[in-house]
Amino acid sequence: IDTLGNYGSILRDVAIIDENNIWVVGEIVTDTANYNAAHWNGEEWELIKILPTHLDYFYPINSICAFSENNIWLVQGTLPTYYDGNNYYMFTPAHDNYPAGLGGINSIWGTSSDNMYFVGNNGSIVHYDGSNFKKMDSGTKLRLRNIDGNNDEVFVTGHDIEDEYHGQSIILHYNNGSWNTLRHTQGFYPQNSSE
Repeated sequence: IDTLGNYGSILRDVAIIDENNIWVVGEIVTDTANYNAAHWNGEEWELIKILPTHLDYFYPINSICAFSENNIWLVQGTLPTYYDGNNYYMFTPAHDNYPAGLGGINSIWGTSSDNMYFVGNNGSIVHYDGSNFKKMDSGTKLRLRNIDGNNDEVFVTGHDIEDEYHGQSIILHYNNGSWNTLRHTQGFYPQNSSE
């Protein structure tokens, strides 16, 4: 068992390219510095601080999707970042056509760098076709937390907690060019509730 970082460290996602090329992302707290990624090279973990190229500070990373060692997508805060094996590039509304004002991205998934999905707060879903980003209509304003799928189908889950006794959850399915709600539950109660 390996432990990365001290108390307060959070690992949010993992991407396994092969047994000697594994990435974990999140927020890794050490006595000397904080990091937002770690890479396993088959022998040891290297802690990494992935910085946006135009800023001198970094964000924790929420999600990672890796196709090869030179084709990796990450999510830092509200913006997607691409790693080509040498350089990191953060897409922004100012320099790219990434939609502005979507809030945080919680998860990413895709079948290739020409077919990427980004899901996040306020029901936001963005698709990237290798050239352009397009905001998709999810039909919900709930916080979307995870996405997964295959070449034929894509599924998204999400939930918001309104207070300690109430919340909403949703499951979305992408098929034939549109998102459909498979299940929407309102007013669920946490397990520790007496109601």
